[in-house]
Amino acid sequence: MVNYARKNYCDSKRLSYMVLNIETSELPADQIGKYDNALSFYCLHWCNDLRRAFENIYKLLRPNGKALTMFIGRHGGFNAYTELQQVPKYRSYLQDAHLYVPYFQRRLCTDIRGSLREMLADIGFEILHCSTREKSYKYSQQSLKDHILAINPFLKRIPEDMKSDFINHLVYKVINKNALIPFKKNVNDHVILRYDLLIAYVQKPLLTV
Repeated sequence: MVNYARKNYCDSKRLSYMVLNIETSELPADQIGKYDNALSFYCLHWCNDLRRAFENIYKLLRPNGKALTMFIGRHGGFNAYTELQQVPKYRSYLQDAHLYVPYFQRRLCTDIRGSLREMLADIGFEILHCSTREKSYKYSQQSLKDHILAINPFLKRIPEDMKSDFINHLVYKVINKNALIPFKKNVNDHVILRYDLLIAYVQKPLLTV
């Protein structure tokens, strides 16, 4: 993706691309305090150490720099990973399943918005906006399966002769845990899945200690 952007959308005077692990313990010195804005959409829920990710965003920003982030705070479908981890035939392939559950959901936080606000304030951000939005999405049986396969981190580990059962089992678990409207026998029926988004708009103070 980055190589494609470099090839097709590069402008040496205004725009460049680099790969950086936002959870790194050591940011490149030449990147610290260099950015006026940071944007992240549907990404930070994949971070195992969300606090470090936000600490690094804080370090990357200049004083008065702002960050706008939107990520999944809670989604019942992710619990399917940890439930399948308890199934003996899948256990060895899903030993790290808990790492793929959103940060606050993994910690069983009842107030994910409050927990995020506390984290951001403790890091040093001025909080301009922080909210939780309940969202839902309508899937057909096939589109749900396609979506689950596209973001599934475990499928490449599963032996070929087990993949079909694993996929069907996973789809069933996702629907069972999080469906507002379950599938019926008709293949044209749809299911609605709900989830909570966390949205934060924050600023690094002008004067920092």
